[in-house]
Amino acid sequence: FAQTNSKLTLSDAYPAAGEKITVNYNPAGTALEGKKDISAYVYFLDNRDFPVADLHLVPKDKNLTGDVTIPANTKVFFIKINSGPFIESNDGKGYVYYIYKDKQPVEGAYAMEGYMRWSGMGKSLAMINMDAAAGKELFKKEFSMYPASEKEYESNYYLQLAREEGIKSLVASKIARLEKSNNEKDLMLAATLNRFTGKAQQYDSF
Repeated sequence: FAQTNSKLTLSDAYPAAGEKITVNYNPAGTALEGKKDISAYVYFLDNRDFPVADLHLVPKDKNLTGDVTIPANTKVFFIKINSGPFIESNDGKGYVYYIYKDKQPVEGAYAMEGYMRWSGMGKSLAMINMDAAAGKELFKKEFSMYPASEKEYESNYYLQLAREEGIKSLVASKIARLEKSNNEKDLMLAATLNRFTGKAQQYDSF
């Protein structure tokens, strides 16, 4: 999904954490063509603070351009472009970009995009289409490429699974494993998964 657009480009095809980049946007052919009050915001996904930055766009030739600095812990970012209530969402695909190191997406990038698309965060903030199937696959890709990252992102993954019918046995198996842990974070996740799956008594006991 990431970087599949032509209307919005970055000064660096492989943006890195901490880097200052220039964003170029061409509204021609979009719902914002001819609008004079175009605004932009950058949402940084870091699995912690989720900071947001105003992107001040100024005219340059036929484009609008602006600079933004990527916070240090960012894994993925997406850009919302709007004019009043009208959001230009790149036909629902969004303007979504990974953070890179040595031209490879950093650890956590696939998981954060998966969460953004699966949870509805992208939909609510920038009209990016929800896609549970793609979200699941992105999490699986994350855990396959970076096995050590599973511990950090498993709560995002299993909380989304807990919302879906037909896979409760998988969530129940995860709860059973977490219940045996002495780690507070594991027990908190077990409690939350019990609540999400309607097991109020088990949630209360935790």
